Amino acid sequence: MFGKHLENDREKLIKYLQVFEATQFEPEIYEKLNFGEKGKTYQINDKGTIEFIAPYDDEKERKRAGLGNYSMAGSFNDYDFQTSYTTDKDLRQLAKDTRAKGTRNIDILAPFNKPVFNENKDKLSQFTLQNYIDFIAGRKSLDEFDKFVSEWRTMGGDSVLEEAQRVYDENLKK
Repeated sequence: MFGKHLENDREKLIKYLQVFEATQFEPEIYEKLNFGEKGKTYQINDKGTIEFIAPYDDEKERKRAGLGNYSMAGSFNDYDFQTSYTTDKDLRQLAKDTRAKGTRNIDILAPFNKPVFNENKDKLSQFTLQNYIDFIAGRKSLDEFDKFVSEWRTMGGDSVLEEAQRVYDENLKK
């Protein structure tokens, strides 16, 4: 996330991290950077969410005033904090309950170099998507699923799986 030039400048890196944290997780700072001044540039509407006041209800005016676009990629993951700005107050408990029960797929190998995967991912993804559509639409019987898997493995899937296992074993297996 930060440039290599900070590797040897610990104080500067610490300052970046402090600013990064404050702009993402301290409501007063986050609100000023993204919404401006309460009562002047924005208000909280009846649903409990942010509503810009004219002329700041126009995105061009907000940009001209320097409001918004201060969220750094991947940093805004405190969903309770985020929900207070983005979700109607009547739906906040539902959002919280859904997050508590929901699961998501996380690729733990994403940060690692995987040349075999990179070389094969497009054709394997397209092949998979087309087959899933065919199965769902009834153009292919589910009895053909094993054949699909076999073809996927033959067209590069086995190599991708082998590489993934090797990367996992070398970096994550404990």
